[in-house]
Amino acid sequence: MCAVDADGRIVHANAACRLLLDAGDFLSTAGGRIVASDAKIDQAFRELFAAAGRGDAAIGTRALPCR
Repeated sequence: MCAVDADGRIVHANAACRLLLDAGDFLSTAGGRIVASDAKIDQAFRELFAAAGRGDAAIGTRALPCR
């Protein structure tokens, strides 16, 4: 599990999250933020994090294909 702020900065990451990010297969970190290797997925993450940071109740459930 990874907890991030509205800018995608990691505020908490458990061991499983660290393993996933350290592997760098499709998600990694840059400047303390979660980044996706695919530009479209990375942009979707940015938009999702920003909407959540605004408390946007319309976020709903989203699936983001990471591979």
